[in-house]
Amino acid sequence: MEDLYHWRAQGFYSLKFRINNVRNDKVWDFTKIWVMNRMRWENSLMSYEEDIKNRGFGDWVKAHTSGFKPLHRYEGIFEFTEEEITFGGMDTRLVKEFHLEIPLREILDIYYGFDEVFKGREERAWPWNKPLRIKYKINDEVKTIYLFVHFYHKKWIRTSDNKEVYEELKEILRK
Repeated sequence: MEDLYHWRAQGFYSLKFRINNVRNDKVWDFTKIWVMNRMRWENSLMSYEEDIKNRGFGDWVKAHTSGFKPLHRYEGIFEFTEEEITFGGMDTRLVKEFHLEIPLREILDIYYGFDEVFKGREERAWPWNKPLRIKYKINDEVKTIYLFVHFYHKKWIRTSDNKEVYEELKEILRK
C-alpha cells in the first residue's frame, strides 16, 4: 500500500486494485484514475438541493425502481484536485451539457449521509447508498449539491464510492 500512496503523491497513475478482507470475507474493487494530481470517478450522479425539493412523482418512482439510479438530475464525471472539485456531464432533464467547478476554498461543509432535504425515503437502498452533500459559497450565495460518486450495482444492491470520496475530501480540506 505504501507504493500506491507514493505513486498517488506523484500523480501519474491509473489503478485498479482489489482488496480482500479476510476478517469478514468482503471484497472491494476500487477504480481510481489519477492524472497530474487529478482524481476522477466516472458514472457519477448529482443534484442541487432545489432538484431534490422540487422532484416530481415520476422522479420518485424512478429512484425506487430496481433498474434505475438514485434521485439525480446530472450524470457525468466527478473529479477533484487539491484546489477544486468539478462535475462535468449531462443535464438529464434539459438534455444538454453541464459543467460545475467549485474551488475547495469555497466549500463550507461536506457531509456523508441523509439530511432534512435528501431523506432516507428518497433512496431505495437507503441503508447502504448514502448521498455525499457538499455546501459551498459562490457569489455570496450558498449552494448545496448531492452526489453519488461512481454509482454502480454490487450484488443487486445500489451503491457508490461516496464514503471513500468523503474521506479523501476531508483529508484534503484539512490541509
